[in-house]
Amino acid sequence: MAETLPLVRRRSMVTAIKAALSHLAAEPPFRQVIKKALTVLKAPPSIRAHWDISARPQYLLGLVTAAEQAKRQGVSAICAIEFGVAGGYGLLAMQTEAEAVAKETGVLITVVGMDLGSGLPAPLADHRDHPDAWAAGDYPMDETALRAKLRKPTLLILGNISETVHTLFSKHAIPPLGFVSIDVDLYSSTKAALQVFSSQDRKMLWHVPMYVD
Repeated sequence: MAETLPLVRRRSMVTAIKAALSHLAAEPPFRQVIKKALTVLKAPPSIRAHWDISARPQYLLGLVTAAEQAKRQGVSAICAIEFGVAGGYGLLAMQTEAEAVAKETGVLITVVGMDLGSGLPAPLADHRDHPDAWAAGDYPMDETALRAKLRKPTLLILGNISETVHTLFSKHAIPPLGFVSIDVDLYSSTKAALQVFSSQDRKMLWHVPMYVD
């Protein structure tokens, strides 16, 4: 008993020291130094997600979380959807991170971009669409240039989201939904995008992380 108590105390001290160092590492300037080191060392996605090391940290965290959920469920492949593609910078970032997460976890991730293609649709008269701030045609896409940068199995689905969301799973052979990002500016388009969760043909994980801008 006499030997056990000191051992318990030592373990408690080690745990406390580890916790203190972890908190310290998360504070500037130490956090910046560690982020730089992890970037140089090309840390895996699961580590980078903890330190926000990504062009789109919100995408990386969502993809890592979705892949972990898929593994818990025994699901080998999922899809990640970006509603609102515009110039395509976010979609390309999601594609890159999806490939990295798939390599680390073994869970195949099909990235899907959904957009009108010609810019925002005309805002409704509804004040929640903020027609004072948005106009039809805002944020157009260079479809040819974007498609040239996409790699399989990434998909780009063009059309009004209020229509394409209903045929997403029936028309396209994509795996269960794992992660969703919505950045479509308009209330009406956001409401339409959320119908992906109530679509009659929907397939999804038990828990689906989301990012809404």
